[in-house]
Amino acid sequence: MHMRRLLLLMGVVLVQVMHTRCASGQSVANAQIHGAIVDSSGAVVSGANIKVTQIETGRAQSAVSGSDGSYLLPGLPVGGYTLEVTSP
Repeated sequence: MHMRRLLLLMGVVLVQVMHTRCASGQSVANAQIHGAIVDSSGAVVSGANIKVTQIETGRAQSAVSGSDGSYLLPGLPVGGYTLEVTSP
């Protein structure tokens, strides 16, 4: 198993509730996922690769955690996603 491959299972991931906005009289559904990556001891993990894949379409989007372990994946279509976290 790749080092920290199961980081997601050991870490804490905070997922923001998806929301809907109205723009120019049209209803536009979008969402974002954000959180913080920590290891099993609670220490932040910077430089972790976060990848979300929309289940319905297979569309993927990626981010890298910052020095405080945080990440943000904005502008996602509303729907179900898988989330994978890896760290070197």
